[in-house]
Amino acid sequence: MAEKFKPKKIHISADLIKAAKYQLGFLKEVDKHPTLYEGPHVDNAIRRYEKLWLPLVARVGSKGMSPPLDIHWVWHVHMLAPLHYETDCHNIVGTMIDHHIPDNMSAFQKGLQPAQNHWEREYPSEPFHVNLTSPPPSKVVEAHPASKISYDLRSAISRQRMFFYQVSLPHFRDDNFLKEALLRYKMLLYLKKTNPDKFLVPCYDMDLIWHSHQINPVIYKTDTEALLGRTFNHDDSVNDRSPGSKLNTSDERTRTIWKNTFGKEFPVSGAMFRGPPPANTVHRMTREEVFAITVKRCNVIVETAEVQNIPSDIHRQQCLKIKCKKGSVNLKQRPEGGRLFWSSEAPNGLKTFDWEKSTHLCTRVTEASTFQCLAGEPVARYDFDLRQAVHEVPESGSQMVVTSERTDLPISLSLRIVPKEWGEVRLTTDFGTWTKSPLSAEFSAALPPIVLGPDGAAY
Repeated sequence: MAEKFKPKKIHISADLIKAAKYQLGFLKEVDKHPTLYEGPHVDNAIRRYEKLWLPLVARVGSKGMSPPLDIHWVWHVHMLAPLHYETDCHNIVGTMIDHHIPDNMSAFQKGLQPAQNHWEREYPSEPFHVNLTSPPPSKVVEAHPASKISYDLRSAISRQRMFFYQVSLPHFRDDNFLKEALLRYKMLLYLKKTNPDKFLVPCYDMDLIWHSHQINPVIYKTDTEALLGRTFNHDDSVNDRSPGSKLNTSDERTRTIWKNTFGKEFPVSGAMFRGPPPANTVHRMTREEVFAITVKRCNVIVETAEVQNIPSDIHRQQCLKIKCKKGSVNLKQRPEGGRLFWSSEAPNGLKTFDWEKSTHLCTRVTEASTFQCLAGEPVARYDFDLRQAVHEVPESGSQMVVTSERTDLPISLSLRIVPKEWGEVRLTTDFGTWTKSPLSAEFSAALPPIVLGPDGAAY
């Protein structure tokens, strides 16, 4: 009968939570350079790693030595195939090269200088850092001897783009999430110990911890051999998720064994497959496009106002009242030639309205007394809906003329809309019913925690 799972009996000799956070920062830096996923820079990095870096650290030691980004990336991916890594190191330099996780970014940066000093003494014609934004010289990439690396590093490097996308959400850096991931990784090791012939498929939380263990290659070898009797191999080349595939059937088997062994469900929220990364299909919004969908606070400036078709028998002074939620203006004038017209060349125009929560500019034409606009039935009225005009205003502002529709006395306003402040972009959920739009357990588990405000807005 198998021994009951006890986390403390699964001994790991490295701080894998620290290593996981280091790894996430490193993968984020790599992801800023798409040329490190495929193409001539990958070929050049593999050459520099095998022919220059491994021989260098075999002679002077790897502790306290930080490699340049391109070499570091190849080294990282190579260590994720632990059996190949050990064999290849022995074939290239006669021993397995260890990798030491720095305590922090400052320690990593500090390690670059001694590494560069050793490099420049050994390889004076080869630059330590490479420019990843322009292609490397083709003659440099092509003029190296046949490789002794047995692992298909080019394919593995390309696959790691998918891995980073799966673990790139912020909750993967949360201490509580990582502590639970470490426990689940130990559970995975226990499953492998009790099911040595089964191909087990991890979730991405425990896979991140598993990777973090492997990038301590000597510790990983020692720990897994002590627990399992051999180095626990890692194979990320199995990617076909179609029904009946090895990955699909192994995933189902892993879920069953997990539930039967631990009495718990295998999936956890935020640790499941998110789908393939969007690559270049996600549009990076310009400043203008972001501004276009923000809530804006604007000034609406009335520069001219006009009322036409005033009957010839009206001679008394008329009042045009223009108002919104945060202010109003009364404009008085006697008709001339059947029209009323007001204009101002002042910066504030006839009236500047602070357009924050308003939606309409309301106009009323009434007969005026000497001192005020009389309340009473207006001879003309119209409410101008400015919501779309304010929402679509460019950052530089806009000018427009609006005219009332279907009125005997047309009212026209010449407006200038000037943005004052950017507001927030509010994304709201449109709530439906569970029966109409159910989420599968697999889809729900792929989602990170989402905090909703009382109005349904996601924050």
